[in-house]
Amino acid sequence: MDLKGLNKTTGYIYGDKVKAYDNSIIMSVLSEVEEFIKVARQTARAFKSKRVMFKGKWVMQQDLLKS
Repeated sequence: MDLKGLNKTTGYIYGDKVKAYDNSIIMSVLSEVEEFIKVARQTARAFKSKRVMFKGKWVMQQDLLKS
């Protein structure tokens, strides 16, 4: 296995030795990013359809304005 092209984000090369990060750290960061993207998409969708998060529920903005 040639480690010369190892990506800087997953490890660094010291001579012939490779110090790679623990895979679990990488996986947890990836899942955080996925969660963030999911929430961002939901927010964008809600914004387009004029829905807002109110007391933990998605409601239409005009319904809030009426009350």
